[in-house]
Amino acid sequence: MSAKGVSRTRFIEAAGIIEEKLHGMAGRVEVVDLLNSERHETTVEHLREFIADMPRTAIDTESLLRPAILNELSRTENLVILLSDHAVDITDPRFMQIAPSTVLENVGILAIAAREMPLPQVMISIRNDSALTEAQLLVESAGRTVARRVDLPARGKVAAYFIDLPRFGEVIEARLQVKDDLEADNAAWLVREKRSARLEVRSPIPESLRRMIDVYSKAKPPGESSPSVVVANQRSEMGSVDAGVVLETPSMKGKASGELRVVADPVTALVNWEEVTRDATVAAAAPEGWKPLVQVGDKTLVAQQESPAPKIWVGFESPGWPRSVDYVVFWTNVFDGLGDGGEAFAAYVPVVDETWKREGKLPPDIQANAWPGIYVRSDGRRKAVNAAIFPPEFLVAQNAIPKSMGSGTAAMARDITAEFCLAAMACVLIASVFCSAGFQPVFSRPA
Repeated sequence: MSAKGVSRTRFIEAAGIIEEKLHGMAGRVEVVDLLNSERHETTVEHLREFIADMPRTAIDTESLLRPAILNELSRTENLVILLSDHAVDITDPRFMQIAPSTVLENVGILAIAAREMPLPQVMISIRNDSALTEAQLLVESAGRTVARRVDLPARGKVAAYFIDLPRFGEVIEARLQVKDDLEADNAAWLVREKRSARLEVRSPIPESLRRMIDVYSKAKPPGESSPSVVVANQRSEMGSVDAGVVLETPSMKGKASGELRVVADPVTALVNWEEVTRDATVAAAAPEGWKPLVQVGDKTLVAQQESPAPKIWVGFESPGWPRSVDYVVFWTNVFDGLGDGGEAFAAYVPVVDETWKREGKLPPDIQANAWPGIYVRSDGRRKAVNAAIFPPEFLVAQNAIPKSMGSGTAAMARDITAEFCLAAMACVLIASVFCSAGFQPVFSRPA
């Protein structure tokens, strides 16, 4: 993430350090943006101005730094400079790292969680890396706002605060009213979500069902708190407390014939069972004690167990069924029923994804879709995106220029066309979730 610093974004300040080191040189500088891998060319004298025009983000690019730097070192013989506070363990005479000279002063929301029972309550964890001793904390949901003046923990410490609300709506927002270097983590959100199943295949299954699982998982992606549903071809593949599906291979001699009986249930709903069971083959027998849902004559085709964990047994096949609408409806019913984990409040980390659009306006220096807030998709689904905090102990010392390189000017004198890979220094202190900076791979962007 990009921190503002006293009067300007800290990565711009660090770029000024590079300008000072290389003052008077006329070489070109290649800036690599880690978020989109774009390369931009400028000159030493215009470097700070160029970087100042790059938008800030809240994307975590820390994991991209090392591979990006190594890639740049392999593709060029020129000097590679990393503009970032994130420590990178690379020893190479052509690599140097520049960090801002000022100490970042920040108070940020480290985590937010909510529970509705026994009473609606929000927990907000705040980390203090500043000299501030108190702050105003606002929590809003369902049109009601609770304001509280809170005593901040000591510098470098974390404290949790519990705020009661009359009730929860679909969105919960917490906001710190403080003046610090990183505004991205001064607010956090939660959005109420229905938890879809996380499907776990433990044994070989028909290709048609595997495709159905892929489609279902894309249409209803599971969250971190989603319940798991096991899919297997025998009960021994799952535990007694696992929710799951047992898909037993039918015997070629087990033809289904006789009266069709279907129990009214969410699993059997909206399926044309007369068509589905025509010419069906069935397994030898359903598990003992399970409740039959679909039967033909004396054969059980679909059965259900409700405790100790919900399970569905499917023991039939029928020609053309995998290519029918009924197939999709049935398996959607099964996965929805087994994976119904109820509702939960959830939040995610910033990721540039054009299928999601952030609600509300942002300052012009912020990159679209790369900042905390509430995001909405074309199908109407909403999600919360929050920043996290990078504690100072994960950051490098200011102006870490390897002694083996001598001064920056001397090093650059070897090749006036030297390239710079600038990594967003915004990854700095704020979140363990987002890197704020305007650059990438040998380079991170400021947020």
